[in-house]
Amino acid sequence: MSDVPYNMTDSLGKRIRKMRRYLDMSQEELADKIDSSRSHISTLEHDGVEPKLETISKLAKAFKLSLDEFLKGL
Repeated sequence: MSDVPYNMTDSLGKRIRKMRRYLDMSQEELADKIDSSRSHISTLEHDGVEPKLETISKLAKAFKLSLDEFLKGL
């Protein structure tokens, strides 16, 4: 997927929220895909925590993006 619905200046949390909405996923659905909780997804989307690399990798995979594509510009 080369067209992403976020700007390169968006924070990681904003990217997560925009990608999730772009793919029409609820926080619960995304949490299930990455083996996490809905509250953790909410915290990530609000930049409340720095996610571990493993979590970032799972998110990129759930969004069908490479790590490079997902993290470009951060």
